[in-house]
Amino acid sequence: MIEYFIVESNGGTEGHPYSAASIKAWITCDNATYMVRKGTRYDIRVDGVLLPITQFWSVRLPFRQPGPVINGTINTTCHFNEWKTYGMDLGTEFDYQVLSVDNNYSGGFANLTVTDGTVAS
Repeated sequence: MIEYFIVESNGGTEGHPYSAASIKAWITCDNATYMVRKGTRYDIRVDGVLLPITQFWSVRLPFRQPGPVINGTINTTCHFNEWKTYGMDLGTEFDYQVLSVDNNYSGGFANLTVTDGTVAS
């Protein structure tokens, strides 16, 4: 099982779930630099057994502090292909994909547009 995250705005790594993940590379997608990290978490139980969940992260640098407007485009195909270069292959089967906006201790709104694309094999 693999989870992946593309983080566009963050106040810093301290205490963030990706802070314990290993840095694999720095990549360029969408005219921005991202730090790529790979980690594992163990908090899903199936039949009493803790299962490992691999996590892939692309974290935009420099960190963009939340403000009145943060906008841009995220090309997931670029991230997927770059991750694959560093041995972080998502495979070809997806059970589901979630696009979300998360904020802590703040408010606001988001306009999201999703377009269809494919991952190069």
